[in-house]
This record gives sequence, structure tokens and C-alpha cells, in this order.
Amino acid sequence: MKKVILVAAILSSLVVSSAFAEQSMTGSMQNRQAARDVMYHINPMPNYMKVIMMHGDELDLSEKQQAELAVWREKTRPVMSNLKKVTIQAENELRSMSLSNASEDELLAQYAEIEKLRHSIAETKIKCRSNMKNVLTEEQFAKVQEIYTENLLARHAN
Repeated sequence: MKKVILVAAILSSLVVSSAFAEQSMTGSMQNRQAARDVMYHINPMPNYMKVIMMHGDELDLSEKQQAELAVWREKTRPVMSNLKKVTIQAENELRSMSLSNASEDELLAQYAEIEKLRHSIAETKIKCRSNMKNVLTEEQFAKVQEIYTENLLARHAN
């Protein structure tokens, strides 16, 4: 079982690093989509703030709601960006370790670090969802879920 997890982690690392390397080389729209796909790979929780940023005008948000959501975004965006960056680095390190003949225990320890980072990302996204449910009305949150399902979910359903 440990070996299956280890192989999955190494393959995951290769996918992540190649997508980000490609993105940084060309910066094209297609590569940015690949980077978003990688983020979804790191954590499949919906990005509710993305819906707000792209479709906020469809939600009839009050000024108070807009301010509360902006505060949340400003508080968590740098944290999430850093978590994504560190996760990618940890996955790249796992790949390098594997290629440099690290021991099974060392590889499993590195994978455990990646799991902790992914857990932190999931925790933050779950807190974001809870915050959004507190800030929005039930109807507005239902609309956010509908917009996500109609516009963004299909990108990640593969």
C-alpha cells in the first residue's frame, strides 16, 4: 500500500511540475488553464471566491456583503497563494528525491508533508465556504453554487 501511495505521489509531482514549468515558459492562456487544472488536482474543492469575482454582479450583493467578502479575500489570498507555491515545491522535491535514490522512509515523509499542505488548502477552502454562507443569503449562495456548476465545474469533471 505504501508503494502505491508513493507511486501516485511521484506521478502527481511530475504532472504538477510540468504544467507549471510550461506555464512559466510561455504564459499563454492555455498554460494558465493547465495551472488552474493543477490547482484543482491539488485540491478539488470549488473556488467560491472565483465565482464572486467573475459573476458578483449577478448576485445583487449589498455594499456590506461586498466589503465582507473583500476582507476575506484579502486575508486569505496571500495564504492560499503561498500554500499552492509551497505544495508545488514539495512535490518537485519529492520527484527529485525519488530520482536521487532517497529511501522509502524519506519519500514517505516528504509525501506526508505534501498531504499536510493539501489539508491546509482544503481547510481554508472549507472555511471560505462557511464564511460565504454566513455573508450571503441562502438564495445568493444557491446562485453561487449554480454558477459554479454551470460555468466552472465542467472544467474539472474530467
